[in-house]
Amino acid sequence: NEQVAFEKIAYSYQKLGNYSQALSFYLKSELFETNLVWTIKKIALCYRELDQNEKALEYYLKAEENEPENLYVQANLGHTYLRLKDFENALKHYYKVEYFSPSNTMILRPIAWCSYVLGKFDTSEKYYNSLINSGEAGYYDYLNLGHVYWCSNKIKQATETYKHSIK
Repeated sequence: NEQVAFEKIAYSYQKLGNYSQALSFYLKSELFETNLVWTIKKIALCYRELDQNEKALEYYLKAEENEPENLYVQANLGHTYLRLKDFENALKHYYKVEYFSPSNTMILRPIAWCSYVLGKFDTSEKYYNSLINSGEAGYYDYLNLGHVYWCSNKIKQATETYKHSIK
């Protein structure tokens, strides 16, 4: 059927990194079946990759209606809100992922960052330290933790953390 053919072509373009062409074919596929969650998520992904975050948000919200417990959708809603600089809504979705998947260390970084940007320095510090303790921290995590300490007027810890980020 034509819908399946469009999806396969779209997916091939997506795998090649040609999100514009992939989106074009996913949208054609959607004409046949407007509520197919797989296609909705792929359209959202393409819009996000094309930096069309408002459209990506629209499609991720559609996906959430169909799969409210899907942590992939929740994380991507968080990422999309983050790109739109809506840090409060981003945090809501990141916290949902953390709640349902507490061992997911990948979610610590965006929670720490959003908390920092919102001036929630204690929360940000907690999450950056959790990331460091997990062994998953990199240069930018130490650098950002240094910023958190600096903003919290913890100058000695900030200096030590900045030094550590250089190492």
